[in-house]
Amino acid sequence: MSYLQEINRHEGPNTGGIVKLMIARSESLISVPVEVGGVIYDSIQFLPGHGFTTWWTTSETIGIISRHRSSTEGNLKRTRLPFKLPKDSPGVYDQLERAVHDEFVVLFEDANSNTKLFGSKEKPVRFKFDYDSGRSHRSKNGYSCEFYYDGRNNIFFYEGDAGQSPAIAAPVLIQWDDGETVTTIATAQPGDVVKINSRFAYTDFEINPEKL
Repeated sequence: MSYLQEINRHEGPNTGGIVKLMIARSESLISVPVEVGGVIYDSIQFLPGHGFTTWWTTSETIGIISRHRSSTEGNLKRTRLPFKLPKDSPGVYDQLERAVHDEFVVLFEDANSNTKLFGSKEKPVRFKFDYDSGRSHRSKNGYSCEFYYDGRNNIFFYEGDAGQSPAIAAPVLIQWDDGETVTTIATAQPGDVVKINSRFAYTDFEINPEKL
């Protein structure tokens, strides 16, 4: 399972509207159909249990800029897709921090209702973000994010199926039971490795099957 999770609509006063982004890790792709005349007509193929994940962004903060560059390697594109995510929270921050070290394909809809795919398995996009709490009540608290790519053009119109977001696995709770009280000492997401360093030897582990 992927560590990516839904970033839901924020219903408070911090957000005046929403814009939808659908992202997927490039390593979860089996293949992306070849574009024909700038259009991908067939659907992306994912590994079992994987698919696009939806991020809802702060209204009027998203846009894409693709600028032409010439180099010794030929004509290239410098492409940026900036946006903001509202409110600071531990779950969102951890997800974004891990995304910085990953690669993606991004599905988005432009102002003319055209669906486009940014990135491919061979030419994925990268991610970066900053956090700003704002300095006044009128400021927007949240993350300034950006998907980015430098290289040959990798934005195409997409007429395939967006598919459904994969099921979100609940986090694993790691608890310490001293015989009197049970204390949660850590959580883990799918794909995490939990290493316990201890001077004590453990040969028996108790698992609650009702929670599996």
